[in-house]
Amino acid sequence: MSVFITAEKKKEFEEELKYLKNEGRKNAVKKIQEARAFGDLSENAEYDIAKAEQGKLEARIVELEGVLSDCEVYAKKNSYNKVEMGCVVTVEDVDADDDAPGKFRTYEIVGIYESDPNSEPKKISNESPLGKAFLGAEKDEYVDFEHKGNTVTYRIAEIK
Repeated sequence: MSVFITAEKKKEFEEELKYLKNEGRKNAVKKIQEARAFGDLSENAEYDIAKAEQGKLEARIVELEGVLSDCEVYAKKNSYNKVEMGCVVTVEDVDADDDAPGKFRTYEIVGIYESDPNSEPKKISNESPLGKAFLGAEKDEYVDFEHKGNTVTYRIAEIK
């Protein structure tokens, strides 16, 4: 299954991968060599730490290579007819009181590596339960979402 990322995020990952493969690996080898100079490896905490850091670096390289080899780049469009990757959707919680704060919420549908629920608008992943519920819905369509054992109904108020 491919993951969705923007061209900017792909470039960021490519630059990080290049850095890790070059400078990151050189630094890891240097730390291991320095730690070896401290003597007996069986009781050398610096060596153990350096090897653990090298393992984390290699794991990150493998992760980035996997994402980059199996990603699908999406671009934001000027207009949307339905909820899809890159759009900003405003929804109305139809079950909330008319004067309730949060009756209307705005979300941007993004890939998993770009989600940020603390941003404004909240960036939610297309793979999240809420993101999945919204995908494909059109303006004024009602969408049911299961949350903590309750069904919440949203109306798609606006798609940008």
